[in-house]
Amino acid sequence: MYLCIMKNSGKTAKSTVIGSLSMILNLCFNAVFIFGFLGFPAMGIQGAAVATVLATTIQFVWMLAEAKKGDSIKIRFSYIVSVDQKIRQDFNRYTLPVVGNYFFWGGGVTIFSVIIGHLGNDAVAANSLANIVRNILDSVYTR
Repeated sequence: MYLCIMKNSGKTAKSTVIGSLSMILNLCFNAVFIFGFLGFPAMGIQGAAVATVLATTIQFVWMLAEAKKGDSIKIRFSYIVSVDQKIRQDFNRYTLPVVGNYFFWGGGVTIFSVIIGHLGNDAVAANSLANIVRNILDSVYTR
């Protein structure tokens, strides 16, 4: 969120550098920890987790250092732990219905996949092909 706030407050270049370098670090750490480069043991999936945590920690520390600078956007931790009643009401009114919609939509898509899976291999193959054709048509024909 802090990187988004930086982008919206005229610090787009710095936010992009922090986010991009964090992603590059994550890729490099993945190579080192998953496959065991640079003398580290190959850790597989655990290496991916270590790489992500390490890259995210570096990004977090870097953002905290940026927040301490004089011309930066300050983080007010008191705003994080206290919630304004008006914001809570707005959240409940506008966000909860959207979250509920996505919850039921995701459940419906999952159930649809389960039903198609029970119809057999031919139905799964036909559905996959139909989805590919639909996605291609959606990308060509914009509403």
